[in-house]
Amino acid sequence: MATKTNCKNPPAFRYTWPGQDEAFLCVMHALKASNIAAAMGLYLQLISLTVDDLLTHDEVVCSQSVDSDDEEDEG
Repeated sequence: MATKTNCKNPPAFRYTWPGQDEAFLCVMHALKASNIAAAMGLYLQLISLTVDDLLTHDEVVCSQSVDSDDEEDEG
């Protein structure tokens, strides 16, 4: 049985999913989130991270969880 772990890829975008606080996504998860939003008929704004984002937020990591079995395939 696969367990969930945090995504290890570096974040590249910040975004806000409807009803949730702003979070960060790596390139791979940004593509997946965009595809899901498009399939639902929603627009998902992805904003490229800046140096200011990295300095003003305590923890800048991809907010997505992945199955531990899939983790090797991501990097």
